[in-house]
Amino acid sequence: MKLRIKLALGVICIVATMLSSCGVHADRFPRDIDPSRQTELNGK
Repeated sequence: MKLRIKLALGVICIVATMLSSCGVHADRFPRDIDPSRQTELNGK
């Protein structure tokens, strides 16, 4: 039973990494912030 849970978690992790590498979560977790926008955010 524990093996099945570990397999399911492994599959979920693989799918999540594939989606994030494809750029699905790019807007949710921005890697490259525009420098001009960053200064605006820091100014506020």
